Formats: sequence, structure tokens, C-alpha cells
Amino acid sequence: MNKYALNIDTKQLEKKISYINNFNNDYNFLNHVEIDKKYIYYDILNNLEDFKLKNIYNFIYKRIDYLDNNNNNLPKSNIKDNIYPINLNNYLNNYINNDIVRGIIIMNLIQIYYYPNKF
Repeated sequence: MNKYALNIDTKQLEKKISYINNFNNDYNFLNHVEIDKKYIYYDILNNLEDFKLKNIYNFIYKRIDYLDNNNNNLPKSNIKDNIYPINLNNYLNNYINNDIVRGIIIMNLIQIYYYPNKF
């Protein structure tokens, strides 16, 4: 895949990650995307606690809802409830559904959430 489809090159993004936590959750929603160092996106999520996962999920949900003109197949979450890693992985797998473009959208949204200074 062309690295220019991403907001930040994965090599640069890897340098920005602070490895404070490592929860070792088994994410696999990007397994169909052919890109070097895609594990970086999993590392970003593995460094977030459950209560922070709901924030990134709500961020992704709102942007996808805007992009798809309210034709979003991601389930709406209650802002007060935590999202667990297994649920986040399932939601993103169902949304992406082996579509490379949707995978790139999710990767870019994770980048923007984690490192917004670029924009």
C-alpha cells in the first residue's frame, strides 16, 4: 500500500508512541491491510485503558457517521459505558469488513486521535 494514503508514515508514528501501558489485547481488525508496521495501530490501542477506549471509539463513530451520511453500521455507544477491547475489535472488524478503504479510514482516524498536532 502506498504510504501516502496515511496521514502520518508508520515509521514516524512509531516514534510518537509512549509505551506506558501494554495490555496485550489481541486486535485483528487490520489483518487484511497490507502495510508495514500495522501493529503500531494495535500498540496505540493497547496503551489505552478501557475508559479511554470509549473516547477513541466515540471519536471514530462521530467521524464515520459524518463521512457515511448517517449510514453508519457501527453501534452507537453509551457515553457513560466503557468499551472493552474485544468489543472494539469486533465493532471495527464489522465496520471494515475486509474493505481496504475502510481500513485506511480507521487507521487515519486512530492517527488523528492519538497525534492531532500534525493537523
